[in-house]
Amino acid sequence: MTNDQRTSFELGVMSRNDMLNSFQETLEIEKEKVKAAATKIGLAEGLAEGRAEGRAEGRAEERATIIRLMSAGGMDDESISKMLKMELEEVKRITGSVAMSD
Repeated sequence: MTNDQRTSFELGVMSRNDMLNSFQETLEIEKEKVKAAATKIGLAEGLAEGRAEGRAEGRAEERATIIRLMSAGGMDDESISKMLKMELEEVKRITGSVAMSD
């Protein structure tokens, strides 16, 4: 191999290596962007899920309070169940007419 050929070959190898390094850097940057976006999406989904669960728990607690007030006002469990379109056992559980089992 002549000096010119060797120089040309070495320049080609260096160029190839530079290009590979550039691609690898770009790939790492893009991976980080995807990871950040996925994290952001995951956080948003988690927040939305947490809010939905919180609202559901709030509604359930509000309903339980109403049931307890109705019961304290003299309304029987069966009437409460029919009025609120709930299972009788659930109403009894809330009013304390049936002991909870774990």
